[in-house]
Formats: sequence, structure tokens, C-alpha cells
Amino acid sequence: MYVGQRAAVGHIRQFARCAKDFEAGRSTHGQLPCVRGGLNNPFVNTNSQSGGSTVPTVPGSGTAGANDPAPEEAGVIRLLLVDDHAWLRAMVAKSVGQTSDMRVVGECTDGSEVSSMALAVNPDVVLMDVSMPRVSGIQATRELRRWRPGSRVLFLTGSVTAQTVQECRSAGAVGCLPKDGNFPRLLSAIRDVAADGYAWPAIGRPVPC
Repeated sequence: MYVGQRAAVGHIRQFARCAKDFEAGRSTHGQLPCVRGGLNNPFVNTNSQSGGSTVPTVPGSGTAGANDPAPEEAGVIRLLLVDDHAWLRAMVAKSVGQTSDMRVVGECTDGSEVSSMALAVNPDVVLMDVSMPRVSGIQATRELRRWRPGSRVLFLTGSVTAQTVQECRSAGAVGCLPKDGNFPRLLSAIRDVAADGYAWPAIGRPVPC
């Protein structure tokens, strides 16, 4: 067996173990590890027919696809957290864990992980940091919407400016909120965007003519 094949088998076995733990309720906050993109990722097809672009895939799907939620999850908002700060993800996950209508299904630490993870866990809402070390939330959102056009992305940012809001809107997001610790407002915004609504600050709302 070649080195690349051994690596792929290792990744698949790890994913299977984590999925088994997830189903058995042994994971933290309902988290699954991120499926990272790149040449060594067995879940990424780098030989697509779209000009050689990288097409994220998930095990058993053949091509980009999504996992249907279990029947008992009907009405529960599936949330993917994307932020390079572990403490912020933990605080959001704690707040979400205190609700009955939403749960965290995955976490990513960088925008480079988002597309593969979203295809693997099928979130209803992606809560995304704007600024991250390698791939920004703006770039990640554009890439995600290439493979999953219906994705509902809600941005969090340390500084809400007119320029930031415009960049978020241009990337295809449905909302943008400040990182100010207002978790009741955040949970309300998640519910709004999951119901096909929007969560823009006053600075980013269209001005009536």
C-alpha cells in the first residue's frame, strides 16, 4: 500500500471513529473534527472536471453532498462554528447547549476547513469569524457558496464597519454581528437567519429611498 493510500485509510478510519462517537453521544458539544482541505485530504477530489479546481467531498458520497439530519432532529437548527479562538467557540457552544432548538454539529479553526466540514455535517447556519490566520471568513464564504449555494452564513467580527458589512454582503452572507458577548442577541439572530431571515446591523441595512 502506497504512503498516500495509507494516509487516506487513516483519515477515513479516524472519521469513522469520530462519527461513531458522535452518534453514541460521546463527543463534546456535538462536535466533529474538521475535515481539512488539501492534497493529503482523502475527502477532497483534486481531479474534477471544472478546470482542476478542488471539489470537497465526504466519505461515501462520491461527489459533494450533505448528510440528512436524523428524524428526531426535525426543527433543530444545526450550527457550524468557524473561529480561530477556542474560547469563543466554547462560549458559543455553551450558550447553544442551553437551548432546545439548536445544536453545534461541527467546528473549524480556519476558513480553509469550512467547505469540507459543511459538506460533511450539513449545517443550517454557519457562524463565521471574519478574520482568521490563513483563509478569511470572506474567502471561505465565497468558496463555500460555490459548492453549497444555499448556505446561510452569519458573520461575527470584532469591528462592525460599513466596509466590513459590505464585504460580508458581497460574499453572500445573510448577517453580521459584533463580538460583544451579547449571546441572547446572537441566538436570536441564528434563529432569524435559519428561518430565511437576515441579521444585519443598522450600519449595513439598505437606506430607504
